[in-house]
Parts: sequence; C-alpha cells; structure tokens
Amino acid sequence: MAVPDVEKKKKKKLNKQERKEARQQKNGKAVKGADKTVAQEPEEDHAGKKKKKDRKRKHSSEENGVEEQNGHDAENETSSKKKKTSQEEKDAKPLPRFNRHSVFWIVASVGVTYYVDFLRNIMENEDIKSWWFNVGLILLGICLSLAMFCIVYLEWFKGIEHYDHEYPAIPPITTAAFIAASCSSEHDKKVFSKLKQSLSGDYPRKNAEILSGQYGTNVLLIGASLMLAIAHHGPAVKEEHLLSFVTCLMILQLIWMMWYILVRDRQKNSRTEKDVHATTCWIRGGLTLLALLSLIMDAFRIGYYVGYQSCVSAVLGVYPVIHATHTIAQVHFLWFHIKDVIKSFETFERFGVIHAVFTNLLLWCNGVMSEAEHFLNNHKRRLSALGYGNLTIVHSEPHCNCTTSTCSMFSSSLYYLYPFNIEYHIFVSAMLFVMWKNIGRTIDLSSNQKRMATKTQGLTLGPILGLLALASTIGILVVYITHVEESLRMRQSAISMFYIYGMVMLVFMCSASASGLLIYRADHMPLDTSKNPSRQLDTELLFGSSIGSWLMSWCSIVAVLGTNSSPPYRWTNLIYSLLIVLEKYIQNLFIIESLYRQQEDTESEDPELPAAPEIFSVTSSLAPPYNGIINRAYETPDRTCVTMENEQEESGEVYRCPRKPSEVPLPVGNKVVDPPNIKRQILKNIAVFLLMCNISLWILPAFGCRPQYDNGLEQETFGFSIWTTVLNFAIPLNLFYRMHSVASLFEVFRRV
Repeated sequence: MAVPDVEKKKKKKLNKQERKEARQQKNGKAVKGADKTVAQEPEEDHAGKKKKKDRKRKHSSEENGVEEQNGHDAENETSSKKKKTSQEEKDAKPLPRFNRHSVFWIVASVGVTYYVDFLRNIMENEDIKSWWFNVGLILLGICLSLAMFCIVYLEWFKGIEHYDHEYPAIPPITTAAFIAASCSSEHDKKVFSKLKQSLSGDYPRKNAEILSGQYGTNVLLIGASLMLAIAHHGPAVKEEHLLSFVTCLMILQLIWMMWYILVRDRQKNSRTEKDVHATTCWIRGGLTLLALLSLIMDAFRIGYYVGYQSCVSAVLGVYPVIHATHTIAQVHFLWFHIKDVIKSFETFERFGVIHAVFTNLLLWCNGVMSEAEHFLNNHKRRLSALGYGNLTIVHSEPHCNCTTSTCSMFSSSLYYLYPFNIEYHIFVSAMLFVMWKNIGRTIDLSSNQKRMATKTQGLTLGPILGLLALASTIGILVVYITHVEESLRMRQSAISMFYIYGMVMLVFMCSASASGLLIYRADHMPLDTSKNPSRQLDTELLFGSSIGSWLMSWCSIVAVLGTNSSPPYRWTNLIYSLLIVLEKYIQNLFIIESLYRQQEDTESEDPELPAAPEIFSVTSSLAPPYNGIINRAYETPDRTCVTMENEQEESGEVYRCPRKPSEVPLPVGNKVVDPPNIKRQILKNIAVFLLMCNISLWILPAFGCRPQYDNGLEQETFGFSIWTTVLNFAIPLNLFYRMHSVASLFEVFRRV
C-alpha cells in the first residue's frame, strides 16, 4: 500500500507542475518546445517514469535560467533608472553662488591692478596717452564687461554653469577683444599706421573707385530685385521688405554724414579745398524747394499710416519718419559740404559717398515704380470703361476701415507730389556723384575761379515767348485730363490737340537751338578742355537720359508706319516723334557747346576801354617822365619807397606807398560798363526760352498727360505688356532729361 501512495504523491506533483507550465504558457513566458502531452499519457512503466523525470529536470533547469535572465534584466533596468534619477537630482541641485576659481581670479586681477598703479598711470602718465592706447582700453573694457556678465550674472545669479552653450558667441568675442587690447605695442602701432596710410591715401585711386562703384551697384541691384518681386504681387515679398531695406540704407547714410560733419568740424584749422563748379546757389535753392515738397509728402504718408495703423505694418510708419530726417540732414550736407574735395580717409569716404549716391538712386527708382503703377492702374480703368476686358487692376488699399476722414485725401495727394520727390532724389544723386569724382582730385586753381554773372540786359522776347508756352501748357494739361476719360471722339480730339501743340513747341525749340549754334559757329572761340567733373557729368547725363525719349519716339514711328488702323492723329504722331528726336539732338549740341565754350575776357573783347592799372605796381614810378627830362627830386622818394616795400614784404609787414589820385585811377568794385553786345542778348533770350519750354514739356507727362498710353497705335503693334514696359523705362528718363536740361540751360544763361 505504500507504493501506490508514493505514486499518488508523484502524480500530484506532476499535475501541479503541469498546471504551472500551463499558466506560464498562457502568460507568454513558457519555454518554446516544452512538452504539452504529459497530462495525456497513461500510467507507464519504470523506464517511462525515468524519462519523465529527465524531462522534468531539464524543464526545471530551463525555467530557472529564464528566471535568472529576467532577474538580471530587471536589475540592470533598475540600476539605469537610479543613475538617471541621480543625474537629474544632481542637475536640479542649485549651484553654489560663489565659485572659488572665479573668486580667486577676480581677487588676483584686482591685486595686480592695484600693485602696478594701473588707474593712476592711466590718469596721470602723459607718455602713454594716445588714440591707439585708448582703443586698447576700450577693447579691454569690453573684455572685462563680458567676463563679468558671464561670471557674476550668468553663473552666480542665473546658475547657468555651461553658459558657452547658452551664449556661444561670448567666448570668441571675449578672446578677440582681449587679444586686440593686448596688441598695443609700438610695433603694432607702426603696422596699423602703415595700414591706415595705405587705406587713406596710398591705395590706388582707380582700384578704390572700382571697389566702391561695385558696392553701390550691388546695393542698387538688391533694391531692384526686391522691386521686381513686389511688382509681381506675390505673397513672398511685400512692400514692407523693400521699405525696411531702404530705411536701413538711409540710416547708414545718416551715420556717415554725421561722422563726416564731425570730422570736418574738428579740422576747422585746416583749409578744405572746394570745387566751385560742383554746384551753385540756385541749384541748391531749387533742391531745397523740392525737399520741402518731399517733406509734405512724408507728412501725408504719416497721416495715411495713422488712419490704417490697425491693419498695416509698422514699417509704413517708420519709413516716412526716417525719410524726413534723411531729407533734412541731406539738404544741410548739400549746402555746406557738397563742394568739398576730400583728401583724407579717401577709400572710406568713397564708400560713404557712393553709398549716398545709390541710396538716392534707389529712392528714385522706388518713386518711379510707385508712380508708374498708379498711372497704369488708371489707364486700365479707362480701358475697362471703354469696353476692354481681361485687365487686372491691382488694389493696394488695406483690408480695414480708416479711423480718420482724411485717408483718401492723403492717398490721392501723394501722387501729385511724387514728381517733385523723384526729381529731388535724382538731382541729389548727381551732385553726390560729382563729389565722389572729386575725392583725391588736385584742383587747378587757374580754372577753379567763380565766374561773375553778367548783366541781364535786353531780355524781352525770350521770357515773353517762354511765359506764353508755359500758359498754353497748363491749358493743354487741363483740357487733356478732362477729355481723355470721356467718349471715344473726345478722347481722339484731346490726343490730336496734344500732338499739334507739341509740334508747334518743338519747331520753335529746334529753331532757337539752331540759331544759338549758328551764333557760336560765327564767333570762333576755342573750347575749354580743362578737367571739370561737373561739366562732364552734365554731358553724360544729357546723352544718357535722351535714350528714353528716343526709344519711345522710334517705337511710335514704327507703329505708325506698320499699323492698319487710321485714327485722326496717326500722321501727327509720326511728325511729333520725328521732331522729338531732332529737338533733343540740336538742344544737346547747343547746351554742350555753351558749357564747354571758353568765357570771353572783357579786355580782349573791348580794346577801346582803358585798362585798369595795378594798384600796387611800381613800374610807373620807375619810368622816366614822358618829356624825357629826368627829375631826380621826383625819382628818389619813389625808389626809397619801393625799397621799403620790398623789405617789409619779406618780413611779413604790410606797407604800401602813397599814390596820387591822378596816378592810379581805382575802379569802383567790379562795375565795368560794357557796351551792349547783340550776340550775348540773343543767346540769353534763347537760353531763357528753351528753359521755360523744357519746364512746360516736363509738366505735361509729370501730371498725367501721356498720350503714348492712350492713342492705342503702339499698343496694337507691340502688345500691352511690351509697350507698357517700354513706357515705364522711357518716361522717367524723359522727365529727368527735361529737368536736367532746365538746370543746364540756367547755367548757360549765367555763363553767356
């Protein structure tokens, strides 16, 4: 009976083992390949029992191995968690407020500074006082400030130990400042002096011109690329981006002008050379008037921004403020420094002046683009009213309501002030370009003398005809603007009226210019070939700006000859375009001939006038009397006086011998009575007439009278997009040509 009991106990153990294996298999922890048929076997013999025992022993050993492996994994995971927790606790633990290494080095530096009497030597020692040493002190102060910022603020107060990770730029800046501050030896000073000399005076002039010219060109191209992107009206580039770029350029120019004025103020004792031909008072006065109108435009911009400030960018409010400041500072610079011939820091000054040149050019381009877009939208509205479809009109108004009642007035008034702002910037850029060309120039004192303006005698016919042309221009402008937006018949009559008026005006201008050239050819006077950057620039600008209207005229001629339609103004358009080409050709020759012509001398021109003798000449006192008798009593005092004059002039004293009133007739001031000169009177009348005619031809396109948009002939031949592109290029150049011709003709009037 004992044997069956033992077997029952073994069976119970086996059943328990089987149930345990089943649970492990259910939980996914059982060993693969375990035997699952133990419970289904019947009672076996002794050999079978032995096999079962071996199987049981093997299975238990595998189970123990799995449990041990799981125990090791759990232990490793627990240890890693403990390490992470300890690291986090260590990082979270606040650092001590005082690092003993930092304290040590601060105390050591303070001790060394006190031991060597650093502060007392700086304040009292005259041997070390120089601008080079001051630069080193400034750099040392920057280095110490950064070090205190890192040690005291970041490490002590903020508890940031690895501040080089938070602020990666601090270590290299501090190191560079310390190295630069330590380079204050005499050898380094000599090296820097040589470098400064090479940058200021010894650098090749042509290379400096090329470098600065390339810089200015790239600045202009960056702005042009932004304007082209804005013209596409895409979402990537907006007007705010262009205005931000231009605002930065104006701020840089303001900094340069302030630096230049301060440097010149410190050099009051040294005499600055001036180029008297760079500009005149009347040109600066005209630019001041244009600047005042630009300031009014800035005020309108500010008022427009105030009305829409809830839905527009802040750049639209900052830009007019900076532009107004820039305008005021630039006008001051033009009045007091535009004639300067710079001889110090030449390379740096070239970059400063060329930066100002291209900043004004970019402002000019921005104004031209805004005005052209506004006029193009108006032209599209007129075409839409006449029945032309498929025209996209860009609306630039903000997407919110104006908070004031003057927004529409400000918006519409801006475009009437754009022509003045455009001319202001282009003229300023031309004057600054002359200043850039004068940098490092050696002035010829014989040709650098200001010419006294001649009297305006006999001015009758020229001003009368000019005023008549100006009055008729205003009438044509009013009639054209009011009739061009009405019916097709009224529109054609307005365009025909414009071309007839232009033909009459251009015929008179061609006749006047040709008459002036004939007078110059009849009077054989040599040309003035002395170097004059201002006069050379005038010539180049006349030719360069003529290209725009010439291109527009030849396109109109091609369109008239090639079109199949026959509007009433077809052939008048052809004649008008040919006269435009001829008038510019003859007028350019007349202006350039007048500017390069040598000025006549009064004595050589009128030999009958008595020559004024030199006030301090001694030749008359040394000459014998006219009757040949030598009068010793008369001769000796004068010889003594001459000797005293020569001796005292050498010693620096001022002494002049008394002269008899009859001996030296003194002229009163510069009032020399000239006989009437018919040639001068004719040339002056021609200059005044051409001046007022050019003003008239500037007014018409500047204020909206542009028949090239409205006649339809060119648009039919070249297409809307191509012809619009040609006009956007040609009309601004034509406007500048007319205003530049006005300035040149006024100079011709003064020189004749």
